[in-house]
Amino acid sequence: MTLRFTALFAAACAATLVAQSRPHVAPAAAPIHERLLPQIEAIKLFDHHAHPAFPDDSDVDIAPPPPGSSPLRLRDDNPETSVAARVLFGFPFPDMKGPHAKWLVDRKAALKQQHAGAAYFNMILDRLGIATSMANRVAMAPYLDPARFKWVFFVDCFLFPFDNSALAARNGDEAVYMPLQTKLRQQYAEQVGCTDCRTALPSTWRSSRVRSRPIRSAAASR
Repeated sequence: MTLRFTALFAAACAATLVAQSRPHVAPAAAPIHERLLPQIEAIKLFDHHAHPAFPDDSDVDIAPPPPGSSPLRLRDDNPETSVAARVLFGFPFPDMKGPHAKWLVDRKAALKQQHAGAAYFNMILDRLGIATSMANRVAMAPYLDPARFKWVFFVDCFLFPFDNSALAARNGDEAVYMPLQTKLRQQYAEQVGCTDCRTALPSTWRSSRVRSRPIRSAAASR
């Protein structure tokens, strides 16, 4: 059983490594594919989930990665990042280590000067073939063109409107996540002039946390 599982796992890894972004076209269908491909590539994309921001923008996301090791796709040796940077910015290196990352920072800084204001991220969308992108952010930034970027605000903080200290104490991830949700809820409340929006919730909402405990307990016991 162990050898069989190992073989299956190795086959799955191999399949992942040889995956491609374009289809392998049967020879008989090649003329049709070549005829249709330019028309398909001319179709602009709709990006349904993005977090566009400059590095110093704290409104890009309310929930940063928890402390500890970086996620795989944020590591400086992730080849996906280097390939994407090569297509977008002419990045000449195989990884983001040391001076390689500085090259990309300098390249982006030069492009920001050439494309001031909202033009920079519009240029990025144009290079990617994206017409409209849904910007998941705490708040919209003035450097994002509202004609191209549509705001999707976070609702997580509204799902936890009460005292979240017990949730924050459960593990290290929630110790970072829950206080940030409370802070964001307070920020949104101040923006609409609500001193304590929890009192404005219908009584059925205020009691939903109590009623949901048996449901969570039953689900946890399955």
